[in-house]
Amino acid sequence: MPLTNHQTDWWKKSRCVLNTLFEGYCKDYGGEDGAKIIKTVIDVLGGCRLTIPVKFPSNPENTAALVALYACLSDRFGDASGKEIMRKFIIELAGLRISFPDYEDLAREERNRKIKTLFNGNNYRELSIRFDLSFRQVWGIVNEK
Repeated sequence: MPLTNHQTDWWKKSRCVLNTLFEGYCKDYGGEDGAKIIKTVIDVLGGCRLTIPVKFPSNPENTAALVALYACLSDRFGDASGKEIMRKFIIELAGLRISFPDYEDLAREERNRKIKTLFNGNNYRELSIRFDLSFRQVWGIVNEK
């Protein structure tokens, strides 16, 4: 099911905010630990849409997801680091409604990047065969703004 313009814009804004947050984690904790933090966030919140509260308590579903993320971060990085990572997460995203990508979303984005890189101006059919997509899907990916 294709996304509407509103959904696409919302998704792009979420991705931009998350990319900034994730870049900050990589800068603050180093590339390897930053990648582990990102993986943890995707493992726990991937596929969810949450409004990150400005203050607690908030919506019980959002709270449950954030508590699960905190528990997972604490398990993987220790209590003090988990608390600091979560604090940064809340501060950076407070008040925003964010759509967290899952691994399928990330794989699709990577596939689309490859298609755009390999496109030579006239190889729609070749790319559709290579990536097992329709001609129309490849055209949409290549001509996406």
